[in-house]
Amino acid sequence: MIIQQQGRSMVEMLGVLAIIGVLSVGAIAGYSKAMGKYKLNKFSEQLNTLVNACIRYSQSFNNLTASQTITEYFIKMGEIPTEMIKDETSYIYDVYGRPYYIYKFNSGYIVLYSSSGGNMTDSTENFEICQTYMNIIKANSASVYFLTLQSGYNEDDGQTSLGKIYGDTSCTDNRVCLKDLQLKDIYDQCKLLLQGKGWESGVQFI
Repeated sequence: MIIQQQGRSMVEMLGVLAIIGVLSVGAIAGYSKAMGKYKLNKFSEQLNTLVNACIRYSQSFNNLTASQTITEYFIKMGEIPTEMIKDETSYIYDVYGRPYYIYKFNSGYIVLYSSSGGNMTDSTENFEICQTYMNIIKANSASVYFLTLQSGYNEDDGQTSLGKIYGDTSCTDNRVCLKDLQLKDIYDQCKLLLQGKGWESGVQFI
């Protein structure tokens, strides 16, 4: 009588598991890269929406004599994407969880404030976020009075202001202007911002 053994050997099984492992690592890496790209595109879409809304209504709140947060008005007008509305506070949040609010000064200016909190490390992802942010504000420089940037969102270290970057109508020879920013300028600004424990910004529209 001949007995025929069925199944696979241990070596064959280990080979199959190794192949599955390699494929899984590749799939996870590909998924992570795709998700990173999706979030950055979503961030760009959300920020463009906020900036365009602020520009569109920059002269619509002159009847409010006192300086105040007006985010709720933009929410009620349907100008804020629903996924950015997380709670009952005056803050709205982008895809990365970064908070924003819209403020109106008694001078008539509307400002879009945002903050990274205290955990925005110098990583490739955060650098791409910063670059995207700067490029979107630069693209709308004709409607911006100035952009302010502060690095070092921490009580112990304090905050380091990187100064103001001016829009087209307020751009003069002795000022840093949005329209003149080159790729290297944006790179340098983002590197300085990410050296702190976080950063915040304010865009004042005309």
